[in-house]
Amino acid sequence: MRKKKFYALIIKSVRSIGVLYAPENVDTQFGTEVEPVIVPCGMTFELRKGDYAPYMASNVSARFISFELKELFEEFLPDNYPLEFIPMKIKSERFGDKTYYIPHFKVVFDVIDVKHSKVIPETGVITVPCIDYEKAKDLDIFNNSAYFDSVVVSDRVKSEMKKRELDVGIQFWEWHSI
Repeated sequence: MRKKKFYALIIKSVRSIGVLYAPENVDTQFGTEVEPVIVPCGMTFELRKGDYAPYMASNVSARFISFELKELFEEFLPDNYPLEFIPMKIKSERFGDKTYYIPHFKVVFDVIDVKHSKVIPETGVITVPCIDYEKAKDLDIFNNSAYFDSVVVSDRVKSEMKKRELDVGIQFWEWHSI
């Protein structure tokens, strides 16, 4: 039986894809903890310098996904999975207003094999993570940190993203597993 592969979703620089900007005075560390997220009423992000894409960067520490990518992710999630999708309004004079979603994991998945990961000895910071396959083998979408920009998908999800053309502006960085 073939082992599943896992990929971190990384924003790829593509000139035609814009960036989502938070309203003035929003903390740039927006949503960096795995805890309930309270979004101020009426918070609207603005698309600047480009078009919409399925997976988008912002000027705060969050990634945003389109409705179509959210639906795809939901197909791979079992009931009661600790992931919610926080809807956010996005405005764009040029391309129209849309609703995007912040994938918010309610837990940090314990999937890192520290022994086989590359670690900076002085700090203990993992620079190249290695997945403990036994801990991740039943997962298709998970995170590895409390930050909103941590999304890892299985090869099954990656394949479906490519098939539906929801991989525009995304680099799939393969994680090794033991």
